[in-house]
Amino acid sequence: MSTDDKWLHELRRFEPASPDLANRIVLAAHPRAQRITLIAYLRELLASALPQPAFALAGVLTVGVVIGLNLPTPLPADNHDVILQAYSEEGTIL
Repeated sequence: MSTDDKWLHELRRFEPASPDLANRIVLAAHPRAQRITLIAYLRELLASALPQPAFALAGVLTVGVVIGLNLPTPLPADNHDVILQAYSEEGTIL
């Protein structure tokens, strides 16, 4: 050890590690588990992932799709027949 090293060791204040240092590190690394409801989890997830205007738009579109899928689709009446016509290249009906 050179004289510079001795000088550095004298300047440095040495404190021994506490006996529960490893436990404190492990506890600090693992966040505490908290019970959270599904609605609160989804709200937090969407709020952190999407800005407010996009969140509102996504909500409105979701509600619209759900309402649209729940409405009965009108069946075509028998008197409204679909007429298909074939056209030739000149534009005349075949």
